[in-house]
Amino acid sequence: MEIGKKAYEKIVALTFQSLEDLWKTKSFFDLDLEKISTNVLGKLSETLEKIHTNFTTKIETACLQKIVAGYVTMFLSFAEKKKLKKDDVR
Repeated sequence: MEIGKKAYEKIVALTFQSLEDLWKTKSFFDLDLEKISTNVLGKLSETLEKIHTNFTTKIETACLQKIVAGYVTMFLSFAEKKKLKKDDVR
């Protein structure tokens, strides 16, 4: 069980790192939530087949939550930048 938990933590950490890199390199308008979700879960599918289903569900859920949270954060950041630009014009 301990090995499974460590593997889960490592998989999630690596996946989250790739998502963080994506959020840093793309602008909000360049993001496609469906493609990102499909890409991340597709890359994980081979790994997820080799681990217990309890961890598979947890990893998929954690990844989807991270994708949505990152997307919303980028949207809010984008909206704040737009708001600041409008305020500067006045």
